[in-house]
Amino acid sequence: MSTTAANGPTRPAPSVGCDPQGAPGTQIGFAWCAIALLFLAAILLLAAAPSPVFALPDPVSVQADTARYKGWLGDLEAARGLLQNEIALLADQLAREETGPTGQRVDTEMLRAGRLDLDSARARVSIVAGQEAQVALNVRRLRREVAELATTPPGAQPLDPETQLGQTLLADLREQTQASEALAHGLRHRLKLAVQLETLREQRLRLLQSRLRLDAIGEAAAFAEDPRVPELQSSIADYMRQATTLRGQIFAMTGSPEPDEARRRELGLAADDAIARAFLLQNSLGLILTGHWLDALAAVRDDDLMPLPLLREGASTLAEIGATLDRIGTALDGQRQALDSERALVARRGLKDGPSLDTIAELDGKVAEQQQELDRLRQRLDGELLAYEQVIGERGAAMLTEQRPLPASGAEWRRVAASLR
Repeated sequence: MSTTAANGPTRPAPSVGCDPQGAPGTQIGFAWCAIALLFLAAILLLAAAPSPVFALPDPVSVQADTARYKGWLGDLEAARGLLQNEIALLADQLAREETGPTGQRVDTEMLRAGRLDLDSARARVSIVAGQEAQVALNVRRLRREVAELATTPPGAQPLDPETQLGQTLLADLREQTQASEALAHGLRHRLKLAVQLETLREQRLRLLQSRLRLDAIGEAAAFAEDPRVPELQSSIADYMRQATTLRGQIFAMTGSPEPDEARRRELGLAADDAIARAFLLQNSLGLILTGHWLDALAAVRDDDLMPLPLLREGASTLAEIGATLDRIGTALDGQRQALDSERALVARRGLKDGPSLDTIAELDGKVAEQQQELDRLRQRLDGELLAYEQVIGERGAAMLTEQRPLPASGAEWRRVAASLR
C-alpha cells in the first residue's frame, strides 16, 4: 500500500524474509539468516536422536571369569601351606646357623646359592605384588559395573531389574565381584608371606657374607680344575727324586779309594740339571696359581654382594700376591745369572757345542718364557689394585646412604657390626 502524492513519494513496507535481493538496511542479512536456520536444524536433530543404549556385559564371559578367579583362589589356598612350611623351615635353619659355631666354612658356592635363593624370593614378591594390583583394579571395575547396571544414569535406557536377564546378569556380576574380592584378599596374604620369605633369605645371605673368608676362596682357586697343576706337581716330584738319587750316588763315591772324578762331575751336572728343571717347573706352578688367585679376586670384586671387609681383605691379598711375584722375579734373576755362569764356564773349557750348551740354551729359553708371564701377571695385578681401590671407595660411599630396616635379633646386630669393621 502506498501514500498519496501530497504526503510525499510512496515507500515499500519492511521485509522480514531471507531475500538476498533485499535493499541494504531494510532486510536481515542473508548470511546471518542461513546460520540461524542451520542452528535450528541441529537442535531439532539432537532432540529427535534416540536415548543412549547401555552396553551390557556378555553373561558367558562374566561366568567364565568368575570360574577362573575361583580356580585361582583355590590354587592360592593350596600353595599357602607350602609357603608357610618353607618360611618355618628357613627361620629354624637361620636360628641354628646364627647360634652355631662361627667357624663354619663358607665358600663362594654357598654364597651364590644364597644369592639365587634371594633373587627367587624377590622375583616372587614382584610377581605377587603385580597380581594383587591388577586384581584390585578389576574389583573396582566390577563394583562400578554393578552400580551402573543397577542404577542407570538419566536419559539412558534402564535395564529392567525385574526381568530374568537383568536379575541373572546382576547376580553373575555380584558373584564375580565377590570372587575377585576374595582373590585380592588371598593375594594380599600371599604377598605378606612372600615378603617374609624374602626377608629371611636376605638375612641368611648376609649371615653367609659375614662368615665368608678369603682363604676359602684362595683354596678353591688353588685347587681349580687345571690339568697343568697335577702334571707340574708330578714332574717336580720326579725331578727331585732324580736329584736325590744322583746326590746319593755321588756320596757313595766319596769313600772310594780311587774315586772317578769325571763320573763324579757328570753326576753332579745331572743333579744340578734336575734341580734347575724342578725349580723352573715350580716357578711355572706358582705363576699358574697366581693367575687363578687373580681370577678369584676379580670375581670377588665384580660380585656386588661381597661385604666391604672381604673387599678390603682382597686388596691386602693383592699386595701379598705382588710380593710373591717379586720373589719369583728375584729367583728368575738368580737362575739367569747361574745359567750365564755355566755358559761362561763351558766357554772357558773350549766347548763350543754339546749337551751342556744345549741344556743351558733350553733352560735359558724357559726362563725367558717365565719372565714374560711374570710381566703379564704384574700388569694384571696393577689393574686389579686400581679396580679394588675404586670398588672399595664406591661401596663405602654407598653404605653411608643405604637404608635398611633395623636388625631384628642380636645375631643380626653382630653381623651389622662385622660389616662395618
